[in-house]
Amino acid sequence: KSLASLFVALILHKFFSGTQAMSTRLVATTSSAAGNQAAKSVIFHWFRGTDLRLHDNPALVRSAEICAKTSGSVIPVFCFDPRIFGDSARSEFGSLKCSPRRAEFVIDSIVDLRKSLEKKGSKLIVANERPEDFMRKLVHEMKGCKTMVVYQDEVCSEEKAVEFSVKKSFGSFEAVWGSTLYDLKDLPYSDSLADLPDTFTPFRNKVEKKCNIHMPLAVPKQMPFVAKADEVSLLEEHSKYMPSLEDLGYTKEQCESARTVDPRGVMKFTGGESAALARVQDYIWDKDLLKVYFDTRNGMIGADYSTKFAPWLAHGN
Repeated sequence: KSLASLFVALILHKFFSGTQAMSTRLVATTSSAAGNQAAKSVIFHWFRGTDLRLHDNPALVRSAEICAKTSGSVIPVFCFDPRIFGDSARSEFGSLKCSPRRAEFVIDSIVDLRKSLEKKGSKLIVANERPEDFMRKLVHEMKGCKTMVVYQDEVCSEEKAVEFSVKKSFGSFEAVWGSTLYDLKDLPYSDSLADLPDTFTPFRNKVEKKCNIHMPLAVPKQMPFVAKADEVSLLEEHSKYMPSLEDLGYTKEQCESARTVDPRGVMKFTGGESAALARVQDYIWDKDLLKVYFDTRNGMIGADYSTKFAPWLAHGN
């Protein structure tokens, strides 16, 4: 995402985490290796909503790395959190936290993500529950296994609170930064962020001068799913489950509105990594529109005066 987004994320992290280093991966204390030698290693990869893709996904790559080192398996999980989705999920000002049209975009993204994982020989476990509640039940069913959860790090208070509740169910956990183009360890500031500027312009100037954007990460080649998953009832049931807008708690009117194509819309926005990459291909390569972006970016009508990448970027597609 943009440098402005990175700057805001750093400010928020500094506010919520004090002087804790952002680049430090959070790993809980686990029992000795000798005591867990016989236990099967199961890594839960928790997709959080801003990381719904396989390519260039640092947290997913990390899950695959741990899986390879431990000869374990990976269980990808996504939860439609009722605190975010549905008519009853509202802010303190009474507004919906997630509109039904956006929720439909997320459903599209999860459907696409599941298809991509299945092509890799994996599955996507989907639930319409609080992540901490669902994963507690799932971990309970994985008896005799050494469990760990890996996920993309977030910086805001609500996300941090959910993260805190989720990791209680696991023997160990790891949060991996992955929501910005710049890698945190490359930033020209101390781990404590004590020398972070108070305003954006000096931050931008220093980062642009001293930092480079890394090449995208490849999709992990191996993400073995749990053997005999059909014997674990929750895995079997939720590997096929996909909620509708109605299931998420939206009203009939809200659902009808979300599914109605507005003639004023300039293009159809379908969620998911596949649709996002197709838009990149169309805008940058097929139509070669990047060369005229600065001339057309302030336009108001049409599909191609700007990239229209924003909905996909917001969900990490």
